Amino acid sequence: TPEALAFIDAPLLEAITAIARSEPLLRIKGFAPPASGEGRLRVQGVRSRIELRHEANAAPARHAQLVFIGYHPSRARIMEKLHALTGTTWR
Repeated sequence: TPEALAFIDAPLLEAITAIARSEPLLRIKGFAPPASGEGRLRVQGVRSRIELRHEANAAPARHAQLVFIGYHPSRARIMEKLHALTGTTWR
C-alpha cells in the first residue's frame, strides 16, 4: 500500500535525527508536509530511531506539527536546530 512505503525527506529526517541525538528525547511524533507537496509525512521516533512515512492519501499537512517528548528538552534549542538544519522557520 502507498502508506507502507517509506518516503524520505532527507533534510527533515537528518534534522530530527541530529536533534534526537543531542537532546534528552524519548519520543518524537507528528506530521509534516512532504517535499512533493502531496499528502503528508508521518513522523515517529523512539530516541534516535526516526521514521518518516509518506501518507499519500491523507489530508495534506499545511504546517509541520511535531511533538518532542523527553526529559526536559529545550524547546528553544530544538527550534533553533530545526531552523539551522532545514533552512525553514519553526514556531
